Amino acid sequence: MISFGCLARTVRIVEFFIHGWCLVNRNPVHNQEPLYYTFFMTEDELAKIEAELNLVLPDAYKKLMLNHPGFFKQHELCDYVDPLVYDNRTLRARGFVTMNWPKEYFAFGSDGAGNYYFLTTSPFDGHVYYADHVRKTGPEQLEKSLAFESLEKLVESLRERWGVIRGEALRMNQRIENRRWWEFWVPREPIPLGREE
Repeated sequence: MISFGCLARTVRIVEFFIHGWCLVNRNPVHNQEPLYYTFFMTEDELAKIEAELNLVLPDAYKKLMLNHPGFFKQHELCDYVDPLVYDNRTLRARGFVTMNWPKEYFAFGSDGAGNYYFLTTSPFDGHVYYADHVRKTGPEQLEKSLAFESLEKLVESLRERWGVIRGEALRMNQRIENRRWWEFWVPREPIPLGREE
């Protein structure tokens, strides 16, 4: 006859495995779009941003957003018009931390933690700046907030990061492919990568 203590331990072990299986199979990364995607903006969308914010976007930014080949999804280069317009209007109205946000500055992306990447639009000096709410660097200290020498350097940095993320995803997919029946913590479905570069 099985004792109550033995039965209780067996039930806990089964619950542990079921819980682990549920966590793995609910992993949100496997229900997402591919890591790689092509983003771009149209001439009309860029014109809408200019009209809504009453500024002239630099040609380098327009060229990048019209012809960008794309890579993984990121915050640094937002390609949605409404959030861009909203963020810039909010920054103009409320400022950034304790600093005023000049109308000539265009926030085109963020790091996902409340800090913004921005350009000066008149005059456009080619640099990408970074408004950091922790160090309190931003519009009033441009020399301290230089993030990249150019938009091309920003894209180069994102491409390097994409290479690391893609490499990790490929390693995980290899592990998934070689998954043993008892490795419940290893997801069952591979991470969708999208098209190759």
